[in-house]
Amino acid sequence: MRGIMACCTTLSGGRARVWAAGAFLFLLALGLRLRGIGAESVWMDDFFSAARLDAPNLLQFLRDQRGDNWEMVPVYYTLEYFWACLLPGSLAWVRGLSALFGAGAVVMVFSLGRRLGGMVAGCVAALVMALSPWQVFHSQGLRPYALMLFLSLVSMDALLRWTESRRPAPLAAHLAANLLMLWSHLFAPLFFLPQGLIVLFARGVSWRERFFWGGAHALFLLAVLGYVATIKPAPDPPVTPPGWGNSWAVVTGAGFYAGDDTLTGGVLSADGENLRWAEYNSPTVLRDPAHPLAADLLPLRPAVELALARCYLLTLALALFFAVRCALRRDEESRRELRKTLVLLAWFLVPVAALFLVAQFWKPHAFQRRYVLYAWPALCLLVGVSAARLRGPARWAHAAAPLAMLAVLAAAAAALPMRHDYLSAAGLLRAHAATHPAAMTDNWNLMRILRCNDPGLPVPVERYLSPEETASRAVETVRAGTGVWVLFVGPESLPQRQSLEQTLRDNDIPWGRVILPGMQSLYLYRCDPAEPALVMASSPG
Repeated sequence: MRGIMACCTTLSGGRARVWAAGAFLFLLALGLRLRGIGAESVWMDDFFSAARLDAPNLLQFLRDQRGDNWEMVPVYYTLEYFWACLLPGSLAWVRGLSALFGAGAVVMVFSLGRRLGGMVAGCVAALVMALSPWQVFHSQGLRPYALMLFLSLVSMDALLRWTESRRPAPLAAHLAANLLMLWSHLFAPLFFLPQGLIVLFARGVSWRERFFWGGAHALFLLAVLGYVATIKPAPDPPVTPPGWGNSWAVVTGAGFYAGDDTLTGGVLSADGENLRWAEYNSPTVLRDPAHPLAADLLPLRPAVELALARCYLLTLALALFFAVRCALRRDEESRRELRKTLVLLAWFLVPVAALFLVAQFWKPHAFQRRYVLYAWPALCLLVGVSAARLRGPARWAHAAAPLAMLAVLAAAAAALPMRHDYLSAAGLLRAHAATHPAAMTDNWNLMRILRCNDPGLPVPVERYLSPEETASRAVETVRAGTGVWVLFVGPESLPQRQSLEQTLRDNDIPWGRVILPGMQSLYLYRCDPAEPALVMASSPG
């Protein structure tokens, strides 16, 4: 770790060295995002578009997926369709588009960090961004988040260049990026809030230019409202609004819970979100011999997430300290540093606070960190800029601590499937197709997503209308001399699984069970006319 940071400090000048650092960070980020990308299964969010990629034309593709994907706007899906046409049938290739955007975002963070705080700031910020398993997850998805993230960085970089130079080219790039971003995700307008503050308070920007900026964005919003008016939304889920959380619990550690849906948890504990899902929803993961590294690292996760939250809280405290110190000084350099700090604080805090208010007063379920993914580069930049402003051992400690915590989380995440493991389920059904040629479930989504992951699966998956009917059909099939699989997904299926097990015992049907961990566990019950030669799961979860 110290070697990487020492390398960053030596890259203080020379275009070749800057390009070398940027290339290294891009390749590191891309490698982390491409690692295991072919083993990631299509899950529900991916399925909405993945299942329609064989549409004969773009218009048909957009029309077919809109019923399930009603809340999304079309820019990413247009790119996804044409990208998929370059290598038909490869979902790993399609995921690679998001990986490229995610790696490109890391390079943009490096570039912004260099301009705001020097080479150390750029390198540290980019490394934080590159290692975050949360960022890696969204850079492997078939969703617009990685594209939205990349566009937000292009937009912010162009905006800062425009406020410094007043040239039309960066303004045009900024407006184009914001327009594309708005047509990539409907929560993009929350990103315009801190940008509006930057334009409002930027030195040298005339009121005419401010009105032009505001008018352009008003037209953008009016245009997208026409599309929004055609949306037929699903009913809102019955959830309670998020709470404020307790920042002091981060300091003391008492009562800290990284997975809480509060403003504090949302701000400080995003990086381990998908890892927590895999752990909480997969009760056997700590004892699964297929994932020994995860079994070693996951017990460390709560302490690591607490330490990382403390690093981020310290970063915010340092940013406020530097802002106050610069405000008390009268020289131009201090005022310039103050403006940089305020830009980063507004960039990070304003969208998150706005989303929190949306959840408080309008749609409680909207408090999803990924909706404002574009705010997190500012936190990475604050870490880098704060480290660059410190001196001696304090600099290295402030840089190395979050990177070490992120490395642990990244290693644990790399050892587990971060999505539902439908590919392994399909592989298991294929391996036993000769003796167990049928599969059953009462879950419609499970049936169609499994087929999407393996379109040529030789075992047909039949869906029945109730768990009772599924269990009854399984018993009839086994008594007729044919082995069968019964499939469930997620912890909410526990009552159905218990009912099936009781039915099988009551009818003296031999059975075994495999649990495949992931974002939600898949439960595969193998019902056999003879005793199954199958290792059963070690946990009743």
